[in-house]
Amino acid sequence: MYMRWLLLILLSTSLYAQNWEVHIPILSKHLLTQTFWYDMNVTNDMVCNGSTCTRQSEYTNLNPGFILYRYHKDFKIGGGILRNSLGELSYIYGVGYEYKNAGIEVGLATGYEKQTGADPIMPMYSIYYRLGILKFILNHEIINIGLSARF
Repeated sequence: MYMRWLLLILLSTSLYAQNWEVHIPILSKHLLTQTFWYDMNVTNDMVCNGSTCTRQSEYTNLNPGFILYRYHKDFKIGGGILRNSLGELSYIYGVGYEYKNAGIEVGLATGYEKQTGADPIMPMYSIYYRLGILKFILNHEIINIGLSARF
């Protein structure tokens, strides 16, 4: 279902769009916290409440994926799929603005339900700087590095 929306958005922009950006996220690093809490339906844990236990896990730093943006002048719209820092599959959709090699992106992301207290669809935001084919992204507490080409 999520991929249909992405295709609809990208195809609807093709009449007036100027170029594309392909971004392949590779690595990420959480700057403040290194672990997250999640609920499991097991009873052999010390932190249990009935049949649900809360466990702690570490974020994963390898986040392969594929994100495609369609540009109109300096504005862009797009989305993609990636393995998030919880180790789950995420679909992301967003818009952005780029001036020279720096920009901002805002949108929505799925795939964070595993984390205790997280919603099925969460807002995302980031600032970035592009240096050649490398793209350095910073959001609320994560720095990401990926390969990016605009053509």
